[in-house]
Amino acid sequence: MREISRRVALKAGLSFTISAATVSFASAHPNNDDIEPTDGLSPTKDAFASRAQNSVEYWNDVSLELVANDHTIEVGQARAPGPVASARALGLIHTVIADAVALAYPDPLFKPFLFRDALNDTPTSPASFVGGACAAIMSHIYDGPEHEVYLRTKRTEFLRMVGLRHRRAWLQGQQFGSHSVYRDKWNWPDIRARIDNKNHKYVIEPRRHSVDPFNPDQGYYGHSWGVEPAPLVLSKEEVTKKIKDGGCAPPDPPSIGSPEYQRDLEDVKLVGELLGGAESAHRTREQVLPGIFWAYDGAILIGTPPRQYNQFVRQVARADKLGPRRLSRLLALCNLAMSDAGNVAWHAKYLHKVWRPVRGLNPDLPEHPAKEDIKWVPHGSPRTNRADFAFFMPFSEETELQSMVSLAAKEQETAQSLLGGTPKPSTQDPDPAYKAAAFTPNFPAYPSGHATFGTACFTMLRLVRGERFADPAWVNIRRFTSDELREEAVDNFEPKVRDIRPDDFLDLEKAIEDNSRSRVYLGVHWQFDADGGREAGESVAKVIHAKAYTK
Repeated sequence: MREISRRVALKAGLSFTISAATVSFASAHPNNDDIEPTDGLSPTKDAFASRAQNSVEYWNDVSLELVANDHTIEVGQARAPGPVASARALGLIHTVIADAVALAYPDPLFKPFLFRDALNDTPTSPASFVGGACAAIMSHIYDGPEHEVYLRTKRTEFLRMVGLRHRRAWLQGQQFGSHSVYRDKWNWPDIRARIDNKNHKYVIEPRRHSVDPFNPDQGYYGHSWGVEPAPLVLSKEEVTKKIKDGGCAPPDPPSIGSPEYQRDLEDVKLVGELLGGAESAHRTREQVLPGIFWAYDGAILIGTPPRQYNQFVRQVARADKLGPRRLSRLLALCNLAMSDAGNVAWHAKYLHKVWRPVRGLNPDLPEHPAKEDIKWVPHGSPRTNRADFAFFMPFSEETELQSMVSLAAKEQETAQSLLGGTPKPSTQDPDPAYKAAAFTPNFPAYPSGHATFGTACFTMLRLVRGERFADPAWVNIRRFTSDELREEAVDNFEPKVRDIRPDDFLDLEKAIEDNSRSRVYLGVHWQFDADGGREAGESVAKVIHAKAYTK
């Protein structure tokens, strides 16, 4: 079977993502100060092959594919939809991986986090043990029929790569990953109730957050997410207390009409506006591309921001030549930081209920506004790969196809609809063409989720690298590519494939700044949202780094 490009996958409706290119700059960094074990895995050229060199890379790849798949299939089949649920799923999966590595590999570098008992028998194959553990927790989280098809394929591929002679270690891992200390952290009925954008008790207050006027049927995602479900590392007090009081919550946002608010209002009014309308969107490269680069707003085949931040961390880790022990700890800490950052950000969001620019710059709209009532229109979160464009485009490539998810129907609702981007028009939509292309996310603005997740992840990356490198922020990542801006992503305003636009990141501060600022360029956030998210994310990373996976 020939390899499938993303463009061909788009035509067939497959959820298929391509790993970021491996970048090596070994000359700029010292070798590991310990001998890292290898698993003996090698890449294959199978259609579903991973670029993995060890079991940790392999299952990280699988976890990121699950996030993309979850936002491609029908919304009712999704199992960790949207940013807070997908971040928690990734946090739990990578905790299982790191705990399994700490117990199964010789000469452990760190203490397990959740599982503190000793194993009854030492696994004969650490790689098989880790794989079995990871597959078990993934099957617990992603238990829908669509996910099972994909997971069965990856389990079979992995066992073929490590060798069936290690099946006993695999079964040991399955038992380990099914332990209640992990399974109890994922209660799907409770999670579904907390993120359901329709079943909510949200009370609309004057000059506070309410639905996007272009998407009046969107509801409120994550309306009761915060101190519950219980964070994986932080205490509930650390979620709710402000940073100045010893917690991780951001400071209060500026009040409407204050100098800071007015400054940021003029800022987003200028840089975040959609010019020309949905039918003829005039967007400058300098302003819009950074916003699209970091979007990952639950789009088909793309998923949520934590997936992109994992892609970035993996590129740094490959350049640093991390083996399974160091890599498992790094990924666990980064994903735990993002999981609990979701608790902190969403608690603050629904506490402060700050409205989005589309409301703040159109403050006196009627209940059902017409198109002419809305004077300022944001670029909006892009509905990249929208089904009416992506799945019905006349791609020229022909190849054998193998589906792991169902073909997306033209009007099928994916998990992006939970975040405010539903494809179904209604009689109340003031601009159906805009609604089909973009939306403002359906949860309050302050703090920015992107800024909180991204800063938590990249600050953790800096803290972990600081244990070994004198200048841990210097990463020298060249040509990092976003799934939003590659030659296999279909634009949201016009049915054409976007050009590839990689970016260079010499240090982590650029990644933090660009990611945080990107939401202002799309017109879905105020700059103070980004600033508050950065403060909260940095605090979350520091607290978790001191608590989890200590040496």
